[in-house]
Amino acid sequence: MSDIVRALTKLNDVVGNLEGSVGHLEASLSGEQRDMFAAPPANSNSSKLDKAAMNEKLDNAIEQIEAMLEEGERANG
Repeated sequence: MSDIVRALTKLNDVVGNLEGSVGHLEASLSGEQRDMFAAPPANSNSSKLDKAAMNEKLDNAIEQIEAMLEEGERANG
């Protein structure tokens, strides 16, 4: 069970770092006026964060973890 606890702790840390990064990015862009029709700069990362896909992946990971925890409880219970 300690492997699951370590994995959950690591997942929590990664999600916390992601939230911090997104917050920092939003804060750094808050004062900018953005041109919706301009081409991205050549050196920019043109891939956009797909929030729906990220939510789906996180939901799937949570469901898998919950299933493993329930399995562990049945095995130990």
